[in-house]
Amino acid sequence: MNIQQQRTVQIEASKEELCRRTKTWAAKSEFILESESDNESVFTRGSHWHAIYTFDVRKMPTRVSIRISGQSPP
Repeated sequence: MNIQQQRTVQIEASKEELCRRTKTWAAKSEFILESESDNESVFTRGSHWHAIYTFDVRKMPTRVSIRISGQSPP
């Protein structure tokens, strides 16, 4: 099963503040930083092996991509 959701959110904060917020959120939610570029951060958690025998959504394979646009406000 592959589910994809997309949202656009406007936040009035600097790029550094947004990066700090996303890393804090990821740590609290047990996500691991997979890759990071100037405008995008990708976080993952869970595995396909756990998905077979668990009902815990934190163990399901999950990937979150956060893109920061260059528009003002970001």
